[in-house]
Amino acid sequence: MFEAVNEYEKVIKDADLNALYKVRREKVYAYMRKNAIDVVLFEDSEEHREPALRYLTGHPMDALLVLSAEGKSILIPWDEPLALEMAHVEQMIPYTNYKRHNITALKDILSTKISAFGKTPVLSLPPYTTYLQYEEYQKEITKWTLAIQKDGAHAAVEELRAQKDAYEIACTCKACAISS
Repeated sequence: MFEAVNEYEKVIKDADLNALYKVRREKVYAYMRKNAIDVVLFEDSEEHREPALRYLTGHPMDALLVLSAEGKSILIPWDEPLALEMAHVEQMIPYTNYKRHNITALKDILSTKISAFGKTPVLSLPPYTTYLQYEEYQKEITKWTLAIQKDGAHAAVEELRAQKDAYEIACTCKACAISS
């Protein structure tokens, strides 16, 4: 048993997490470009946990993640020290810069950090966005087409999460070996 645990620990210890998360995001960027989606928003909060956020960045909770088809990942975490320790993204902006208001944060990111490709760029919102939230986004983000799709980018990430890479397999096997 201990040999197996040590083998998994080596895989985990030797993992290049920056490269691992970048490869995962590259698959999402390819999906976005193929489906004419300029930006995808992932939201993780007490109201709704979004496992894709951890899968794509390593950050465990409470943040916004903005991915652009041009290959940018911008994390807006509530807990900046935790994000600095755990997250692997191109850019991080503290949520406090936006008074912890998601629409203000997204509006700023879209207008200052993202290059849109289409005439009217497409922003994919999470499929669990309520109609009231959608109206708020629509009111503030006027130069974008807002899309909420059951089988869109968010579903594509769910499919990616179902396919385990060597790092995920090692973590799972190590946990099983310890608890066995």
